[in-house]
Amino acid sequence: MEDILKLLNVKEFTPIQKIAIDLVLKDKNVLAVAPTASGKTLIGELAMLKAISKGKRAIYVSPLRALTSEKYEDFKRFGIKNIGISTGDLTQDDAYLKYKEVVFLSIEKLDSLLRKSVDILENLGAIVFDEVHLINDEERGPTLEFLIALINYLYPKAQKIYLSATIGNPEDLSNWLKAELAYSDFRPVKLIKKIALYDRLIFEDTEEEILDIGDQILNVVNYLVSNRKQFILFSPTRNLAESYAEKISILVNRWAKENQNELISLSEKLFSALDIPTKSFEKLAKVVRNGVAFHHAGLLNEQRKLIEEKFKEGLIKAIAATPTLAMGVNLPANTVVISSIYRRGYFSTSLLPVYEVEQMAGRAGRPKYDKEGTVIFISRNERDTEIIKNTYLNPELEPIKSKFSNEKNIRVYTLALISMNLANNQKEIEEFFSKLYSELNKFQISQAIEFLKRYSFIIGENKLSATPFGKLVSELYIDPITAIKYKYYLSQMSEDEFSYLHALMCASEVPLQITPKWIEKIEEEIEYLHLDLNQQIFDFYIDDESYYNAIYLAHVLYDWINEKSEAEIEEVYGIQPGILYQIVNGFANWLSYSMYRLALSMKIKSKFLREMQIRIQEGVKSELLNLVSIPQIGRVRARKLFKAGIKTKSDIKSAGIGRIKEILGPVIGENIYNYCVQNINEENNKLL
Repeated sequence: MEDILKLLNVKEFTPIQKIAIDLVLKDKNVLAVAPTASGKTLIGELAMLKAISKGKRAIYVSPLRALTSEKYEDFKRFGIKNIGISTGDLTQDDAYLKYKEVVFLSIEKLDSLLRKSVDILENLGAIVFDEVHLINDEERGPTLEFLIALINYLYPKAQKIYLSATIGNPEDLSNWLKAELAYSDFRPVKLIKKIALYDRLIFEDTEEEILDIGDQILNVVNYLVSNRKQFILFSPTRNLAESYAEKISILVNRWAKENQNELISLSEKLFSALDIPTKSFEKLAKVVRNGVAFHHAGLLNEQRKLIEEKFKEGLIKAIAATPTLAMGVNLPANTVVISSIYRRGYFSTSLLPVYEVEQMAGRAGRPKYDKEGTVIFISRNERDTEIIKNTYLNPELEPIKSKFSNEKNIRVYTLALISMNLANNQKEIEEFFSKLYSELNKFQISQAIEFLKRYSFIIGENKLSATPFGKLVSELYIDPITAIKYKYYLSQMSEDEFSYLHALMCASEVPLQITPKWIEKIEEEIEYLHLDLNQQIFDFYIDDESYYNAIYLAHVLYDWINEKSEAEIEEVYGIQPGILYQIVNGFANWLSYSMYRLALSMKIKSKFLREMQIRIQEGVKSELLNLVSIPQIGRVRARKLFKAGIKTKSDIKSAGIGRIKEILGPVIGENIYNYCVQNINEENNKLL
């Protein structure tokens, strides 16, 4: 074991590491709870390395794709070659992961893999669940809770490591997890919390005057810039993050202008991330010239990564971000500014949860550069100041509570257990669910079983088994109610693009994207056009807002598959490129694949469904389908070739390398030409 400790290459262990390492080496399951940047990841890495040294396999699981990718890259430093990662497409075949020593997964990907084959994790020696407090999350918590119970059931001898910075009831959770609690409140960088009220910075019983330039946020930013303190400003919404970035950019430029040439170069890279830049890209490019960036889900992944990289390097002095940044990659700053303690919904306002504020505060203080980090709360009035003092300065974290026990989760996971042949009657299902953090009653489970029987997902009385239809639905990772909606649509399907897209978006998996403004527009559209789209779906658990949301997203996807640019879609719908790609890659691709598979199971062979699936994936009209099947050709390059009269691989070969280079550029043009020539030659040889 000393060899493994040497491999970690750590001169001195942090308090949480000292507590946990001994437990890990004794093969104990561990729940490690400690502040951000306290060294929790190393505890998980030690367990993984220990498992590998014994000829076992190791798995790392995180609810965040960016975090999973970051930990995957970090783990490469140990020189282990046979590692894999999968965080995205639920439709792809990841059977090869079975042969990897170490695998990094998102929670949804792990769930999907286990539905298809529990053998995917055979010979498991250790599994690390990062950000385990996400059990408290309404959307993703139930999946994480089920997976933890499932892994404990399937692999009782594997070592489990659970990591979190924010748990209000760690003893309760460690009891459920059957894990030793390793707890420390040590932070490598001291954290100071202050309140900004008008022209004052309040810290404990002292106050510091700051220059009042007429705006609460600008007062703080002016103070930080004057003291050359790099900072992250957290904002409740994407629009506010952009607005704040514009607002503070002139002040920050006083400090950043010494790197003007580098900032101009960075600005141009961020602006040209797409062939046709959007308005949000224009805003980003403008503020980056002043040393400021905004960071939210509306940006492209490559833009966010570049912003993070340049912030770490110190080129970008300030980021205005949504709270999702606090949940993602490791991006510390000297100071964190929390612009509001409120979360605003359509119809109500509520205080931010303490754990969410602590996640944001965790970004304050850079271990290699700062002796202390600072969190500054913006207070609008004396009342807010009292709330901040009483709620956030010496916080009591909310207890982690299960979010599992609603009809959808019980229905989905009852079918999963039966499909995986892990439970064959109600008693066995009850026994498994008793292992959850949640407490379910027998009536809820019997209701789910009756529902699944009624719609032919399962059959049997004393012994339950999944029908081929039920097993397919479970493996597709969709809600049985979504499958029912899709069956009804398929039974009376007309090959109308808009009707198809609307039915596709009526799935219960589709998050609400619609704004109040668009609800009004859609109500007018329905009334004016007497729209009667897929009305039978109303019989299967869909409310007005979700139905309108499906129409709204059908419009977005219709424009996407008819090759409207990202800039045009942002202009019309207010959906920025990052959100558009989340819609396309996050659920539209997966749902269109699921509908296609369900159609095949119903003996419906439809070229239309297959083509629509590819068109959603690629964002193209039907005429470009041949071209986008070629590697390195997407919607933009395909359209350029088509306009030049080139429509197939054979056309590319016939046009000659010079012509293809002229259209697509020298490097890409040569790659595509050589691929097509080689591919055509191989096909001809097969025919011979």
